[in-house]
Amino acid sequence: MPRFEYDPISLQRDLGRPDAAFFDDEMKRLALEAIDHYAVQIEQPIILHSDWTLDDTLTGFADRIAATLTSRETWRTYAIEAEVFARFLMAHHGRRLADLREADLWEYRNRRLYGPLSERLSPNSWNKVAAVILRMLRHLKIHFSEVTWRSYCGTREADDQVKMVSLENYVTFRETGMMSGRNNLRNGAFSEMLVTTGIRCNEGSHILRQEIPKIGLFQDDITRIWSIPATVTKWEKGRDTFISKRVIKNFINPYIYEERSHVAAKIISERFPLKSYSPRTLTMSNNSIFFQLRRPGIAEVIAGDARKIEMPLANFTLRERERLIEVRPIGQPNRFKVVDFGSLWISEIGTCVSNSAWRSAFSAALARSGLEEQVGVDITPHVLRHTFAVYMLSFMLKGLVELRIARGHLNSRGEIYDALIGDPLQVLQELLGHRSIKTTFKYLRFSRKHSRMISLAFEAWDAHMALAA
Repeated sequence: MPRFEYDPISLQRDLGRPDAAFFDDEMKRLALEAIDHYAVQIEQPIILHSDWTLDDTLTGFADRIAATLTSRETWRTYAIEAEVFARFLMAHHGRRLADLREADLWEYRNRRLYGPLSERLSPNSWNKVAAVILRMLRHLKIHFSEVTWRSYCGTREADDQVKMVSLENYVTFRETGMMSGRNNLRNGAFSEMLVTTGIRCNEGSHILRQEIPKIGLFQDDITRIWSIPATVTKWEKGRDTFISKRVIKNFINPYIYEERSHVAAKIISERFPLKSYSPRTLTMSNNSIFFQLRRPGIAEVIAGDARKIEMPLANFTLRERERLIEVRPIGQPNRFKVVDFGSLWISEIGTCVSNSAWRSAFSAALARSGLEEQVGVDITPHVLRHTFAVYMLSFMLKGLVELRIARGHLNSRGEIYDALIGDPLQVLQELLGHRSIKTTFKYLRFSRKHSRMISLAFEAWDAHMALAA
């Protein structure tokens, strides 16, 4: 997104550091003073005026969206875009949001859509900003009858571009990129999970270690239904997908037991050196939520936000999941040993790996793999989601057509139509968690357009799997 001239002054207590990376030393000093002065709590956003006094209006909006939006990146984007608009309003007209006029909204729209090239947004990017502004207006109970989503958004661009990689190139990327640098088992397992399940990066990042199915549960099955908790999904609607026994056995478990266990043990021993702790001591130690696993899928909160509360692991929110630490009783009353982090994917300092950290890992892996020119796209977590969707749909269509031909049931145009866009597309919609079938339909168009490429990739993938077996 182009850099706009009205930089925000957003602060958030994050291990004692101001949030904005562009702060100079003097600004950082003032920011830290402001954080202390306003008694900012961890993950509580505040927004300041240019004179470093509190902007009550924008801080109220930021606090509201932080409480209602599950993704940290989303609500931070909302807060920053709202602040940029407010600073634009003050700089150009000397007004604050309480004195907003309808003409100001249209002026801002024209500036961001048709202004200088260095500041101009694409229609799709502007639509995200427009959504922020309209939500802020609702929060402030400001209404202009002519300012609606239909009138205020930009011209819609087709959102049906599918960026994917062939499975052959993906395997090269995984082996020579993701699994050849630091945290190689973690990065390789994460990419394999994404490309074989189709879950979003933010969803996968917040899966708990205890939510990975045990190998013994598969028995003779190759795959198993895997429930994605509603609290981590984009639309807060839980869904079922499938996870492969091969992925857990060959990728996730080696990461858990070989790489992750060493990292977790080292950090736990440094942060919690005592043999046991009381709930009171744990509560005072940091901002974590300490729990013990009572039975599969059920946790009892020992210290942190509450005590002696049993709840399903699936009910923990995104931000709570990032703070989970597992403890176990040691046989003495009210004494517990700290044993592990709740997050499956942990960094070298024990924190949940963020989306931005994953993007950096993928970017570095692509450079190491030497595939940048060959694949023609940046291999990102979302590209792996597209890759899963295209291949899964193609496999399902191929299997359905072959099955119906074998049964002699493809005798009419209607049945052929049903075979091509019926059940497989709806199944894919459910696996991906799309709200509308129209979003999923782009993968069918892509499959038709690139059927030869996909067919060749199938053959390469089958050959690779045969060698791996």
